[in-house]
Amino acid sequence: MILSAATEIHKPQPPIIQDIDVGAASSLVGNILILPISRPGSFAEPVKLLVRRKSPPEAADDLAANEAESLEDQLKAVFALASYEEIEDGTLSEFEITLIRLIERYGEAVLNMMADQISYNKANPELMCKALQIIGRIRHPQTHNYRFWLLQHGLQSPSIWIRDGAALGLSSLNDGRAIPFLRNAIEKEPFPELRNYMERVVTRLGGFS
Repeated sequence: MILSAATEIHKPQPPIIQDIDVGAASSLVGNILILPISRPGSFAEPVKLLVRRKSPPEAADDLAANEAESLEDQLKAVFALASYEEIEDGTLSEFEITLIRLIERYGEAVLNMMADQISYNKANPELMCKALQIIGRIRHPQTHNYRFWLLQHGLQSPSIWIRDGAALGLSSLNDGRAIPFLRNAIEKEPFPELRNYMERVVTRLGGFS
């Protein structure tokens, strides 16, 4: 049986909004652009596509203002945002904005730290699922290879949440190098719904005829 929490999320969702104000998105997340993608058949909630123009949240500004704070503490603070905030449909959440800014500022270091959380089962699986989706959606060439590595690493997690987030992230990343990693994950995946989604991602990336 699929985890009850995952089953709760997998239910019909309202249509995804297609009108994106790229200028507003850019003003919120610096020079990283989030691209929209629809992922039917997944456990996780759909991407929020409509970005409302607003001032960056104070939590994001705090990251830049406090350089003395350790990266580990900053990453904990980012995940703490996701644990209590209510995400409004059609807007970028503070969790998304602050995570993106951490990746932009620290690159490989923060991605390695997230990989360690996955490897040693220190991550909150539901929150890491959301983070992996964000990691796949952003467009930041300097960290593309590191983000690809983290996402394929997530496919090996014992948590269905993290595996799902990794598959979603790889779909958004749209990198054909993911095909062999997804094929390997498909052979081992015990949950039919997630396995079928991985197969669709492989097909879309050109791995199945």
